Amino acid sequence: MNSDYLSACEDEPIRTPGSIQPHGVLLVVTQTDLSIIRASENSVALVGIEPGRLLGRHLDEVLSDKTVGRLQDAVKAGLEVANPIPAFALNGSRATSCDLIAHRVGSNIVVELEPHGPDHDALKITFSQLRVSTARLSATPSLQGLSQVLAEEVQQITGFDRVMIYRFDADWCGEVIAEARQTELDPFLGQRFPASDIPTQARALYTENWLRTIGDVSYEPVPLWAEPDTPPLDMSKSVLRSVSPVHLTYLKNMGVTASTSISLIEQGNLWGLIACHHYSGPRQLPYEVRSAIEFLGHAGSLLLAAKERSDQYEDSVAVAAAQMTLMATLSKAKENIPVALTSFRPTVADVINATGAAAFIDSKLTTIGKVPDSRWLNAIASELRATEPGVPYPTDSLTRLNDSFSPIADVASGVVVVHIPDGGGSWIMWFRPEVVTTVEWAGDPAATTVGHLTDGTAVLGPRTSFAAWKELVQGKAAPWTSYELHAARELGRSVSEAIRLTQRTTEITEAMNREFISVRSPFVDGLEVVNRYRHGGPSIIGGDWYDVVELPNHHIALTIGDIAGHGIPAAATMTQLRNGLRAFLSEGDAPAETLGRLSQLVNWLLPSEPPAWSPTST
Repeated sequence: MNSDYLSACEDEPIRTPGSIQPHGVLLVVTQTDLSIIRASENSVALVGIEPGRLLGRHLDEVLSDKTVGRLQDAVKAGLEVANPIPAFALNGSRATSCDLIAHRVGSNIVVELEPHGPDHDALKITFSQLRVSTARLSATPSLQGLSQVLAEEVQQITGFDRVMIYRFDADWCGEVIAEARQTELDPFLGQRFPASDIPTQARALYTENWLRTIGDVSYEPVPLWAEPDTPPLDMSKSVLRSVSPVHLTYLKNMGVTASTSISLIEQGNLWGLIACHHYSGPRQLPYEVRSAIEFLGHAGSLLLAAKERSDQYEDSVAVAAAQMTLMATLSKAKENIPVALTSFRPTVADVINATGAAAFIDSKLTTIGKVPDSRWLNAIASELRATEPGVPYPTDSLTRLNDSFSPIADVASGVVVVHIPDGGGSWIMWFRPEVVTTVEWAGDPAATTVGHLTDGTAVLGPRTSFAAWKELVQGKAAPWTSYELHAARELGRSVSEAIRLTQRTTEITEAMNREFISVRSPFVDGLEVVNRYRHGGPSIIGGDWYDVVELPNHHIALTIGDIAGHGIPAAATMTQLRNGLRAFLSEGDAPAETLGRLSQLVNWLLPSEPPAWSPTST
């Protein structure tokens, strides 16, 4: 898609178009005295007064007293719950029945009047119809089935020729996952639409407003009148808001004559749309029908989220179980964290269904499964870094971030990196290979057209062809799910805690070893003694010790001991025994007597242990 076209779409003033669709009339009144300060140009057709002459007049000059009273009550009670307000627009002696829809913009009230058409009553929907629709939705067991029922129910209520459930992916490209259509129409099911079809600011508006309708895509916009220098009106919540000319051209290129869209929102985020297209002429839906399908949009949003979680439940449980098992293994790992991550089932790769994983901890690299070589791993670690340590950085297309990684796409198209905040540059990575697929688009997503404004200026417009267009997609892996990324984050925290405990244990061990065991050789006059202190390990208190004692008879006693791997109490006890042994020998006791006294000291220091050796033992 041409970047100039995308820029033009993003810059369109879709919130402040300054015009409305012609099937209704818009007035803006002050909240204090209901004086008209803005009016649509078509007001004369409904109330018989030109818009310029409406400015400054009171609302009761164009609406019945009962209508104005209802509006005033609604302002006090809450406009959102009062809409639509039954209204009569006055034009001399003639009163036209309308739906009045009102909302606040700043300190003013926007009043939108939609006259009842000849088929207004025929299009009414009953509560029983809506109850049947919601019952069908609730009874559907799967996400795919729910999407199909939702499309069918909206088509049944609205009478549109085609209704599609349109789901956004992580790149905001849309895919039609369900469709209800007239049999003579070509299917759109399974086709994709590029993100540029619905620009960022349009998606933001869909998140705020659940419904938007265009009764006739060939309409002529009706401008709004106001006093000079009046700021543009924010029409984000206006039901009559005129839509983007680019979007109207887009719909015309598809052969669409009328359109309605209902948002599908999950936890405040735009999940997708219910897109309704009509091909056989204008189709204006009354407010009551719009409310019904908006309600189905709300219900569908809740149910879609639940069904999606249900469809993923077994996978998410398996991931959570693997995560918890590996975290338990880590808690016993001591300094062997890389071994714990890769040598037992489940491994670090199993936790998030990766084909390979790598861990760089304490300046040591450990890998499992299919992974790039260390040169690529270091490059990836530098390239993929989240804004805060411990937060997973995922991508399902590494080459899209940096095409220099294309040589390893067959191993590492999908990557998750978690940087461990240990001060040593540690990290964990997971990998998935590319999955080469063929994607069917509704027309070439890169195509644009050139049109001309009335002054002859050339402008870019939307594509004109929506014939199926196939694309071979490479360098992209299966996407990482939210529960897999959660597992990666939790595992990263466990590794970080294990590293912290290992470092703390090592610090304590080293301090205790310095206290318990002297690394200097004992000094005996006239005798050179050489010994070697063998440390038990970074987290093991103690090790082998040697001592040389000069006896009163000028003999030399050599003593050897071991306190490695028995914990702090054993190390402390051995230190006392060593001091006692030196004292006993220095007093001149024979070796057997010395061992006997040492045995008594052991029994006294460790009363719960079996009796130690004594000289009389056989």
